[in-house]
Amino acid sequence: MSILNKLRIVCLQTALFFLFLYCLSSCVPKSDSFVWYNPENDSVCVIQNRGWNAEIGNKYTRLPDRIKDSVRSELWQLSCNSAGLTLLFKS
Repeated sequence: MSILNKLRIVCLQTALFFLFLYCLSSCVPKSDSFVWYNPENDSVCVIQNRGWNAEIGNKYTRLPDRIKDSVRSELWQLSCNSAGLTLLFKS
């Protein structure tokens, strides 16, 4: 197979891929149909799997601000990651 034929096949595959994406995008509902919810703005603490829930409130951190100066900077950076936190909700 010549290089020109390979190039034609790649161009055709690329065009078909973008046509598929265009058709798929028409199936996605408009963003107006979604209701967005931010747990940080809720009056009830819905963020779980961490200590000091009452003191931390609705922030995505693991440690309260009062102990920032008493822990290593590496530990504080890790406490700012939300890995392992869960949100308690009902649908």
